[in-house]
Amino acid sequence: MLVNRIPKGFFKGSRGLKQGDPLSPYLFIIVVELLGRITVKASSVCLIEGFSISREGFVVPCIQFVDDSLFLLKVEVEGMHNLRCILLIMEVVSSLKANWAKSSVSPMGACSTIGEIASVLGCDIAPLPITYLGLPIGMQASSKELWNPVVKKVGQRLASWKGHYLSKGGKLILLKSVLSNILTYYLSVF
Repeated sequence: MLVNRIPKGFFKGSRGLKQGDPLSPYLFIIVVELLGRITVKASSVCLIEGFSISREGFVVPCIQFVDDSLFLLKVEVEGMHNLRCILLIMEVVSSLKANWAKSSVSPMGACSTIGEIASVLGCDIAPLPITYLGLPIGMQASSKELWNPVVKKVGQRLASWKGHYLSKGGKLILLKSVLSNILTYYLSVF
């Protein structure tokens, strides 16, 4: 800090950001971007082994959406220790804590060390399929059960208007808006 153009040192902020502060989402995005970059770097130096999405070897260790992170890693106890360390470092640096009570580990295929990995991370084991951001993950795309949540959501949205008297045009607009939003969200994944 400069006082009359003379350096006087630093001052420490004491109030912090409150919920609803306009600056808060931008700072959060910067910190979460840092977590994404750290996981990519850790994957490139073989601390963790991410999911390869191309033949050229492009690896995605982490997918993030707002305040959710989905780590796609090879099931190794050492890699999970390294992931736990990365998340603890992020906690110290940013004061953002992972909520282990809401977290889970889901193995794809047979895994003999899943119990040990869950204890390393301090979270539960959730067998596939799981729901992430309202979408089923780990289910066959051709499975009829995959579309049950879509049918249920469309039915719930339309049921709220069932008692109202709508013209044919009103019903058509309602149907188009409900179907386009819900189905676009699901089909964008598949």
